[in-house]
Amino acid sequence: MSSASCGDKHLVLCVDGVPYDAVERLQRQGVFQRFYPASRLVSPFPSMTNVALKELFDAAPPAGYEAFYFDRQLNRLCGGASNYVGDRASSVHVRTYHHFIDYQEPVHYEFLVYVLPQEIYRADVQRFLDAFAASDKPVFVAYLKSTDGLIHLGGQEKLDWAMRWLDDQLLELSEMYHGGLRMTLFSDHGNYMMRGRRLWLKDHLRHWRYQVGSRWRSETSVVVPEFGLVGFASIYTPADPAALARELAEVEGVDFAIHRCEDTVVVNSRTGQAVIVHDRTNDRYRYQADDADPLELAAALRQLKDQGRIDADGFVQDRDWFEATVDHHFPDIVRRAYQAMSEQVVNRADILLSLQDGFYAGHVLFDGMVELVATHGSARATSSTGFMMSTDRPFPPHLRASDVPAFLPIASHQ
Repeated sequence: MSSASCGDKHLVLCVDGVPYDAVERLQRQGVFQRFYPASRLVSPFPSMTNVALKELFDAAPPAGYEAFYFDRQLNRLCGGASNYVGDRASSVHVRTYHHFIDYQEPVHYEFLVYVLPQEIYRADVQRFLDAFAASDKPVFVAYLKSTDGLIHLGGQEKLDWAMRWLDDQLLELSEMYHGGLRMTLFSDHGNYMMRGRRLWLKDHLRHWRYQVGSRWRSETSVVVPEFGLVGFASIYTPADPAALARELAEVEGVDFAIHRCEDTVVVNSRTGQAVIVHDRTNDRYRYQADDADPLELAAALRQLKDQGRIDADGFVQDRDWFEATVDHHFPDIVRRAYQAMSEQVVNRADILLSLQDGFYAGHVLFDGMVELVATHGSARATSSTGFMMSTDRPFPPHLRASDVPAFLPIASHQ
């Protein structure tokens, strides 16, 4: 690709799993200097790629939170490794996030990155650069998933190396365009950069005499899809989930459990219970915590009250909640918890658990294959806070994933 053939182009690049704190620190060290200062980007809960990219591209909901999910209509576990291929093929008919992406890694890279992390990352970046060079689209959208695998295995050290090397590649690319290339970078979620220990969720369920399996057979049946090693868990049961949610909230390693009760979302933790109500007409939420505060929002509520932001019915406008809790250790949690129990995925869980930093759940097979030094999935800021930045313009200092489509030139691209 010669510079003479390069018109004005816009590269939109998503790098999987890169936390805001890492990018902000690297910018202070002189990396990504062509970009405006990075903004914090709050991912939905669970802080997983399927869920986040649905919001980031304003796409159709994915089938599940991960590649492996429970389909209550078919009454069986579906997906798995083959789901990656199926999701990409289905984007022809359904506008999942795959529909908006011009480049993403080959499916086998998803697994090889856990064997040869640096080699696969380099290959992924080179394939993306080759695809970009071969494209005549004015807007090119790429998704580097290999960064997440590299972070899981290598933590902060390998993340710093990967982002510095990416910056070098983007600098070379930019110089070829003599200032005619705009670039927007963002991530889908963050990562907690420490080794964790497993939450033996199924063992707890069996101890309580629930029938754990791959389908519902009775009122005591429970299905727990397990794929990656992550900081959340989804539970499906044909029974009223209220009692089980209360039991799960008491388990060591669980921050809180949420379930839906009619039009409300109930939050349970070891400290007690609260209810979240959404007034759709006026886009406002009420966090009703009479004798407990499972989401630890007392300070935010005092601030909102002092500012006169709580109305007579106890509701707070959606954006006021965001501003008051964006720096909380559960950022933007009132909206995120409610949306997690709404239309976030096609096959919504009956109960979602957010795990404490330092705990993970997932398929036991992966425990023997890899030793993770970073995880994500929980509602905590460590897992939930990605970044967004551009060479073209500054963004607001704090963003939700759902804010991002308004800043991307995707509509004209498709």
